Amino acid sequence: FISSTFDTQQTSGVAYNTLVWKGSKPASTNVKIQLATSNCSNGATNAPTCNIGAWGATGSNYLGSDCTNATFYTPAANTAVEIKCFSNHNNKRYFKYKVILETTDTAATPQVDDVVVNYSQ
Repeated sequence: FISSTFDTQQTSGVAYNTLVWKGSKPASTNVKIQLATSNCSNGATNAPTCNIGAWGATGSNYLGSDCTNATFYTPAANTAVEIKCFSNHNNKRYFKYKVILETTDTAATPQVDDVVVNYSQ
């Protein structure tokens, strides 16, 4: 699942603090999350022109816990985890997130009811 674009309404961007997902995670399942931020509503990398790149064009916008697109945040349900990669995310106005649901048991599926991205001005 890839979220819609969220606008913090802060033209100088925000500080991204934590993320948490709400739901349930049965045994043999996993929930993985990545965060993407930009100063362009379309995910471009060259604000204010905003004509180079886009959200997830190469997958590089979505970052995990080690600041690469190869890793994910994997917090337990209803548990906040600190957002890393401050130099990549902070002072950016727009954000999106990607959620991946995994299972090794076809009878079990995690359920994500909500994702909360906490930020401050």
